[in-house]
This record gives sequence, C-alpha cells and structure tokens, in this order.
Amino acid sequence: EHCTGDGIKMGEEIGAKSVDLEWVQVHPTGLVKPDDPDAKIKFLAAEALRGVGGLVLDAHGKRFANELGRRDYVTGEMWKNKPPFRLCLNKAASDEIAWHCKHYTGRGVMKYYDSGAALAKDMGIDLAVLEKTHEEHYQAAKKTEKDPDGGSYPAYPSGKSWDEASGKTGSGKKFYHNSIPGSKVKSEPFYVAIITPVIHYCMGGLEIDVDSAVIS
Repeated sequence: EHCTGDGIKMGEEIGAKSVDLEWVQVHPTGLVKPDDPDAKIKFLAAEALRGVGGLVLDAHGKRFANELGRRDYVTGEMWKNKPPFRLCLNKAASDEIAWHCKHYTGRGVMKYYDSGAALAKDMGIDLAVLEKTHEEHYQAAKKTEKDPDGGSYPAYPSGKSWDEASGKTGSGKKFYHNSIPGSKVKSEPFYVAIITPVIHYCMGGLEIDVDSAVIS
C-alpha cells in the first residue's frame, strides 16, 4: 500500500495544522480487473491513453462525453450513464502507446481484440452500433479539421464543437487523434480496458508558510 497519509498523521501528532483534507479528487479511469472487479486498489490508466485517441464507451457502445475533458467532468458524465464503461484504442492509437497497452494487458486489466466484430460480440451489442459511434466521431474530427471554429455545440475549453456526443454535455470535443471511420471498425484491432471512477488523491495536506515550514 502507499499514499496512506502517514506523514500527515505524524505531523498532526506533534501539533501541525492540516488544510483542505476534505477535498479528494476522483479520477475517471481506474482499470477494472475482470476477475477481481471489486478490488479496493486499482491501477490508474494513464491519461495518455485518451490523448492518443482512446474513446470512452458506455455499456451500449456509445460515447457520452469529451474524453479529453477535466477529470471531474468525465467522472460526472460516467455517473449519468450505464456501466460497464470501456476505454477503446484502435490500432493507430494503441501503436502510439504500445508499451502501456502491452503492460496493462500483461497485468490483466486490458484486453486485445483482433477485430471490432470480436469486441462487439464480447460487449453483447450489434457491430453496427460500434460502427456508428466511430463514424460520428470521425465525421466530427473531419469537420473540425475543415472548420475548427464551427460547430453547433459549446466546446471545452472554449469555442464551438462539431461533436454531438460531448457537445450535448456542454463540453464539446475540439481535439482529435487517430480517429477512424465506421467502415474500418469491423476488421480493426482494438486494445480495450473496462474502467471505473476511483479515488485519486487528497488535495489537502499540512499547512505551510511561504518558506514551506509546517505551521503549528
């Protein structure tokens, strides 16, 4: 175990003041191990997995948020939708971050699928749903490439977005990487992880002065 707060506890024992201990950050992408889904401690998926183009899907195979939004925002949108949630990386995305994908797969918290058809079958959804989800994301990416300032939805951090799935939440996607058209999904290899929000860390600690000396 780590991050157990021992330093804070020891400081308080000798009179140190603490501040903001009630503020705890929740991270959206804790990796679920299928054979131990309720494990108290989980691996945290690097945000780079979303940065290279990973899509977050709900139980129905649909996007519902801006994958590149703030941690509290993505977590909040997950609470509004149906789990299990999956973080899906196509071939180009997983190739760009291959070490992570192989590491997580070896740890049993990510799975390789040789095709989108196999992924859809494992999710228990129609392949057409995955194809539609990727096609809509791809079209939003292409429209953004052509007209970065256009779109019908408010974007994060500012401006307008073409992406309906995230735009409807008020935090539309503006940046795209390694998106693929729906026509490629059926035969496209994927690395996929089941994810869930997890406690990340406490935002508070021991109170200090301008010289970083602990205040008692």
